[in-house]
Amino acid sequence: MLHTEFRHAARNEIAAWLEIGGRQSYFQIGPLTAYCRRSMRICGPCLDVAKLDVIRSRQKQGYGTAFLETAEEVANEHHLGLFVECVSNKHLQRLCLRMGLGRVAGTLDGSPSFVKPYSGKFSAKGNETKHAR
Repeated sequence: MLHTEFRHAARNEIAAWLEIGGRQSYFQIGPLTAYCRRSMRICGPCLDVAKLDVIRSRQKQGYGTAFLETAEEVANEHHLGLFVECVSNKHLQRLCLRMGLGRVAGTLDGSPSFVKPYSGKFSAKGNETKHAR
C-alpha cells in the first residue's frame, strides 16, 4: 500500500470514528494495527495512541510515522491534542520528539509517553496552519 493511500485510509478511519463520538477503537490499515481512544488529560481532550504495531516485514518503511502524523492532523481538526502512550521503541520516541510532542515521565514500565496539546495549529510536517475554533 502506497503511503499516500495509507494516509488517506488512516485519515478516513480516524475522522469517521471521531465524528461518531467513538471512545476507543482498533484500526487495521494495511500493515499497521493501532489502538486509539479519546481521553481527557491534564492538558485537555486528546486522541490517545495506546498501541501501534506494524507487521515485521513492513517495519521501518514509514507506516508508523505516516499514522502518527495523520493522527495528529485529524486530532487537531477535531480540537484534540495527541497523546502517544508508553513508547518503548526508540525510533518512535525520536519521531515523537521531532513532531514536537513533549515527553511525559512516570509510566509504570519506564517507557515514556508523549503529548502535544491542541493548539489550533497543525505542524506535523513543519508547516503551520491556523484552524478556526
